[in-house]
Amino acid sequence: MTTNTYAGHTYGNGETPAAILANLEGSQGVNRTETAQLRLDAAASWNRAAADVKARTGLEVWVRGWNRTYMEQVTFYLERHTPAAAGDRVCCRWNGRGYRFTGTAHAAPPGTSNHGWGLAVDVVDFGGVGQWNHPRRVAAFPILAEHGWTDTEGRSAIQEPWHLVYDPARDRHANQAAQKTTPPAPAPAPDPEGDPVQIIRRASDGAAFIVTAAGAARIVNTTDLTAYKNAGAREVNLTDAGYAEAQTRLLH
Repeated sequence: MTTNTYAGHTYGNGETPAAILANLEGSQGVNRTETAQLRLDAAASWNRAAADVKARTGLEVWVRGWNRTYMEQVTFYLERHTPAAAGDRVCCRWNGRGYRFTGTAHAAPPGTSNHGWGLAVDVVDFGGVGQWNHPRRVAAFPILAEHGWTDTEGRSAIQEPWHLVYDPARDRHANQAAQKTTPPAPAPAPDPEGDPVQIIRRASDGAAFIVTAAGAARIVNTTDLTAYKNAGAREVNLTDAGYAEAQTRLLH
């Protein structure tokens, strides 16, 4: 099995560890209602690049494809391909079997996609199949390329202008200070006792603790947590790894 190694973690395609994933800033997905994650370096680059595109062109860029687990890759693949019968044109092979294309855009055989390494995105409103002259793409891609985003794979036989892959070696801004990998924490709001507070929550299971403006942190029960929320306290939702780091830094 092919593996990749990053930040001391060796992992297979579709098995990117949560510890090396980070959120993209802002809401993602076609309707901008979803949370997206990439590998830490790719997420930092995308967040930087999207801000740079906005600053230099006024355009907002967001994505509808990001890190995919192996089972998510299976779903995408089977939505677009079906086992080939005798006489069918075989477009690709998976698990030793030929498949024919049935969708409008290809998906890589499961376990081979750059989405499975946490390094690929599919950009919203970047043109249709083979439409490399889409105005938004023409304006934004050169800036994204400065931050390490490549379209070599997209320009292959799949002809997908929206499909970009992060190459750290091509990232001219990788050494910028204070790279962002998660959205900045919101300003604290008053708690029921008048002391500014933030709720730090683990997104996977809802576990939480509070942090006051003075830096004091404590775990709270469900009743107290509800009281803080009703009083207008702001929440910061973190990945498991981010929550563990925050606990270590603030509770000990």
